[in-house]
Amino acid sequence: ALLLAASGEVGGFCLYSVAAHRSLAIAAVLGSLFAAFAVLGATVLFGERMSRGQWSGFALIVVGVGVLSAVHG
Repeated sequence: ALLLAASGEVGGFCLYSVAAHRSLAIAAVLGSLFAAFAVLGATVLFGERMSRGQWSGFALIVVGVGVLSAVHG
């Protein structure tokens, strides 16, 4: 689990730095998704339970990023 977490952290940082060199807006979107996917990872990997509010927040973040991507692109 520790190796998986460390790999995810390093991979995320690498993706963030690549995105920051290409577009600051993309880097900001990746930064906003970090917390949502960290909670989802805890749910899948460690069996944590998410409340309805957390599921709603996750869904709103993903839908919001999708809408902004569609409008921008």
